Amino acid sequence: ALAHPPGLRPGDAWTTRGLGLAGLALAERITVHRAEAEERIATAAGPATALRIASTAQGTAATAWVDARGTVLRLRTAGGPGLELERVVAG
Repeated sequence: ALAHPPGLRPGDAWTTRGLGLAGLALAERITVHRAEAEERIATAAGPATALRIASTAQGTAATAWVDARGTVLRLRTAGGPGLELERVVAG
């Protein structure tokens, strides 16, 4: 997900459902998320306070850092590519 619910706090947990690949076919993908802790992280726009969220879907783990609005500032996947927000626009 590139956004999470706004207003999350450490200890919050939730599940999302979506579609993912299972071999060559689309299948339902259930992801379990847990908000862990607030951290200060470096971003392209400068330091930011972010909530670290651990997610697991079908044995694949990912960690996201989100701002208070739920916007993903950084995303890391186990053994896979990462994502960093490169530009922050006013809004």
